Amino acid sequence: MTVGPTRRVWLGAIAAVVLLVAGCRDAPSPPAVTSATPPPQRIVSLAPALTSMLFRLGLGAQVVGVTRYCDDPPEAATRPKIGGFADPDLEAIVTLRPDLVVGVESPGEAAVAARLQGLGVRTLAVRQGDLAATWAALSTVGDATGKRPEADRLATEAQSALKAAAADCHGLQGKRALFVYGRNPMVISGPGSYGDELLRLVGAVNVAGGLAQAYPKITAEELVRLRPEILLDATMDGGAGGDFAALPGLPGLRVEKIDQPGLLQPGLRVAEGLRALAGRFP
Repeated sequence: MTVGPTRRVWLGAIAAVVLLVAGCRDAPSPPAVTSATPPPQRIVSLAPALTSMLFRLGLGAQVVGVTRYCDDPPEAATRPKIGGFADPDLEAIVTLRPDLVVGVESPGEAAVAARLQGLGVRTLAVRQGDLAATWAALSTVGDATGKRPEADRLATEAQSALKAAAADCHGLQGKRALFVYGRNPMVISGPGSYGDELLRLVGAVNVAGGLAQAYPKITAEELVRLRPEILLDATMDGGAGGDFAALPGLPGLRVEKIDQPGLLQPGLRVAEGLRALAGRFP
């Protein structure tokens, strides 16, 4: 599969969230207001997964600003842009006159949130990094927007869809597998990573599960020593992964290029991503 330049930039940005969040697990979060009376009427979202969440909660009409990477649902792409999740434009945000700005816990967004709060703009920061954080964020956003009943229903539906999609990935059960997020350096799915969580969900064995870091950097020689049978190539250079398959010492390695947002970033699209994966491993 060939990935075009525009889509490659978008996918690279989504994949970067995985690594950004991994590096910010212990970052301090800004003070957040989690109750809303009355509910907010002008919301700015600083992350694609949160934009998807807001629209699925029925808050699309209230979303007045999103990042340049927010395209789920397609209607989200029509909203004014406030930069990216790594480089939000404070002036663009303030110009939109939001009464709530939602983002993820990270040093960059903490700095933006502090400045917004100094201007009297309410902010809400949620954790992102795994599915437990997704369900918790959904509840928090539901509370902050007056949509908690809808959030609870959405969580139940999303978890049911996830369970069904994971059960359909028969071809991955028991297989030695690995997510690879970067080529130079090679960054992989270690224990506690989102990729590790997905592999466990579908019954695969994460060959990097015994390493010490969630997103370790390894060499090609170390990859060979891990002996994966299946490599899920989430790198963003547009290649088909042939260089991985050609590594000496890994005969018969199956390489699958991954471009599903739900497999790259924790959020409500995870079941969609696993359904696509099930189609490759029926």
